[in-house]
Amino acid sequence: MIAVAALGLAACIFQDRVPANQGRRYQGLEVEKTTERFLEENGMDFSTYVPSMRSLEECPESYSRMLDTYLTSGRPDEVFQKFIQLSPLKAWNGFAQFDLLYDRKTARAYDRNTVQFPEMSTGQIYILKLKIAPGLNIPVAFEFVQVDPKKLQLSFSYLTTNKSRGIQQITFLEDGLEAGKVKGVRVNHISCYSSGSDFRDQRLYPRFHRKMLDNFYENAFANIQGKPVGN
Repeated sequence: MIAVAALGLAACIFQDRVPANQGRRYQGLEVEKTTERFLEENGMDFSTYVPSMRSLEECPESYSRMLDTYLTSGRPDEVFQKFIQLSPLKAWNGFAQFDLLYDRKTARAYDRNTVQFPEMSTGQIYILKLKIAPGLNIPVAFEFVQVDPKKLQLSFSYLTTNKSRGIQQITFLEDGLEAGKVKGVRVNHISCYSSGSDFRDQRLYPRFHRKMLDNFYENAFANIQGKPVGN
């Protein structure tokens, strides 16, 4: 889940910084100041939001790339299914925190007060709050463009409203065999991105991005295994 992303993930890590605040109401939704400002600048018509690309194959060779690998127990298909069913409140509950989900298929929005979330699927837009420092937060926005149970793969793309463009692809694989049984699951997380600044892409993005990914997968795997961690 995610990253993001983000799950997660660093989608608009270089957006203008916004001071932290408590949740507030915005057009019937309880959102953070970061999300409120994002919606005021980009509008509540989510049909106008566009992912910067639809697949990893579309990512230009000139963009920066990262490959991160995470391991957990179980079978790839089972972990994948539990992964896409994770509540975003549990998956993004640390350095990056879930704030808003919009589902294009149902034209419904979900905030942090939601009890039952839909499972991850294409056309879902997520807005997270990224905690840069105490009292200093920025928004992270992305859309799922692929959720493939057969390939055990999902991808989400930064929105064109972000300063960073690109996509992240997550693939669930077998992590070796022992006596004919799968030993565990290896998750490959590929990030392809560009903010238009070599300094940001090479010096800043990797550090913040890996911090978010480590935190995201720790939360995700712990909840999948039934051992949620405190944050």
